[in-house]
Amino acid sequence: MKNTIKIKVEELNIETFKPFGQIVLGPVEKPNYKDISWKSLFPVAQIHLPQGELGWVISKKPKKGMIIEGMEREPEIEIIWPVDKPIIQVVSIPGNLSDHSEQPNAKSTKAFLIKPGQVIIMKAGTWHYAAFPAGSKEVFYYFMTKDHPREPGWKDVAWVPFKDEVVIEIEN
Repeated sequence: MKNTIKIKVEELNIETFKPFGQIVLGPVEKPNYKDISWKSLFPVAQIHLPQGELGWVISKKPKKGMIIEGMEREPEIEIIWPVDKPIIQVVSIPGNLSDHSEQPNAKSTKAFLIKPGQVIIMKAGTWHYAAFPAGSKEVFYYFMTKDHPREPGWKDVAWVPFKDEVVIEIEN
């Protein structure tokens, strides 16, 4: 039987998200260009994503709770931003991308609330799970990353399992 670690959802802030990447907090930044009917905030983050591809996800609230048995990681950064409702993004400390026997560490896992207008830019190697809806039955969000094959040695599983046969339960 697997041990369960329960974690609470945290508000997104620069310092607590720093080990996983950078964030854009949306309208709290000061605009650098504006006119009567618009304003522009540029740049809001510094990124480099060669040959990145845009995708989107429709995520539904799971019937059996927000349980995570494993995670994935990207060899490049991944950008995630919710469209009209908040999401819960679960992340764990980036690993060594050249070590394909590595597994995510449940003890370093955090869950963050990301609101529309906020964006996260996960570092390469950051372990993560698909985002959950926060307070709604379904949520739509965009992501951008570079397509890549599954982790060598883990090609037959959707998610690389946590070390020590642990699962995460998100308390919302």
